[in-house]
Amino acid sequence: MSTMAAMCPYCGSNAPVVHQGLAARCTACGRPRNPLASHSVTLAGQPAQVGGTLARIVGWIAFAIGVPFALLVGGILHAIFPDGIVGEVVGGAIALATLMVTLLFVRGGKKLQTAGKKTEEGVKDEAVFALAGRYEGILTAERAATELDVTPLEADEILTALAKRDPDRVKVEVNDAGVVQFQFPRHLWAAVAKNSSGMGTHARVAHPDAVPGSRVAESGAAIAWDEHLAEAEARAAAKKAGL
Repeated sequence: MSTMAAMCPYCGSNAPVVHQGLAARCTACGRPRNPLASHSVTLAGQPAQVGGTLARIVGWIAFAIGVPFALLVGGILHAIFPDGIVGEVVGGAIALATLMVTLLFVRGGKKLQTAGKKTEEGVKDEAVFALAGRYEGILTAERAATELDVTPLEADEILTALAKRDPDRVKVEVNDAGVVQFQFPRHLWAAVAKNSSGMGTHARVAHPDAVPGSRVAESGAAIAWDEHLAEAEARAAAKKAGL
């Protein structure tokens, strides 16, 4: 994150923002934020990728123009000096220079595109973890799509790729309704600690009137999931101690 990034005035986070026209929202809390305050999920890596594409186009245009020009000059000089190698030397030099320029632009453009994609991936990962904190450790592709202003398919690709790269921090589960959920254990545990603070054990359940798929219902699911893990770990510890 840039050292110039400003914290969100509402949640105090440096999380990326999502642009919608001239306005921007904080991915950590969803409230309005200065469009220039942090990295943008919408624009992340785009300048580098566009620049890389243009550089590669320029490289191939140079090749398309330079090679015929080298052949033309070489042919003319060979016609003027048929007994020498002036045409071959000059034409070859122009062709070689053209090849070097083409390689410079094409390889440089590819590096720019790769750097842009890595930047985009990193910012989107930051945004996903920020959203996971807001929604207490459980995200769906539909919810991420709404918050990140992308299509559900793009959101699913972002979440799935993150789960593959970092399986310890992102797990994929299917709930009882058949909905694919992306669970973030660290945020789930934080939600458990927050929701159980000052409450008895029996209070740590989902509200019976919670609407399926709502944040309240998902919070309850997160708590139940973590309590299951805690009980399993306790049983494993007791078994190891021979109790």
